[in-house]
Amino acid sequence: ATPEKTLHKSRPTCELLSPVHIGSVCQQLFFRGVTYTIAFTVLHKQSWYKPFDPNGISMVQWWRLAQNAEGSTVFAIVSGGLLGAALVLSLGGNFRRAIFHNYLLMLIFAVLFVFWVLLFVLSGGWLSDWLAFASSQKIVGDGYEPMSEFYRLFLMFLIIGDVIVCLLVEKFIILGPFSDWCRVQFPPQHIHINV
Repeated sequence: ATPEKTLHKSRPTCELLSPVHIGSVCQQLFFRGVTYTIAFTVLHKQSWYKPFDPNGISMVQWWRLAQNAEGSTVFAIVSGGLLGAALVLSLGGNFRRAIFHNYLLMLIFAVLFVFWVLLFVLSGGWLSDWLAFASSQKIVGDGYEPMSEFYRLFLMFLIIGDVIVCLLVEKFIILGPFSDWCRVQFPPQHIHINV
């Protein structure tokens, strides 16, 4: 990397946690909360849905507590949200390059995204069995129905929509006008070095 020929009109702050970073995390938490609300509202309205009863499970087999529609919905939103947060928090800014310039990291991200999508598209199979995703009867067990294809695809597109909204808000609001407003309201603190 070579230095720039001219200095930028603003300088990076020495703060690890600035109002812009807090705003970015808060907007993601807000949209993720909306996603949880919509996902669980739709889940509870499904004809196949039966609330999970943990009473018959021994605590020695604690992992079985998540082998149901509720646990798989939480897993889907958390894992999709983590992939989305990696993108949103890596869009760059005045002093950082965006994640899209790191081709190896984007390749790894694409592979993880494909595995994530396969969870929703495949009805059962080695991946959902390995991750205990409730898309097959083998995972949910007797007395419960696996998640329907409609609900899995709805959930996938809901989470993708959530990530897209977070990306757009980050790029055009948080890194734009909100960042400019924060620079005026909270001027950067400069490090003073005594020599």
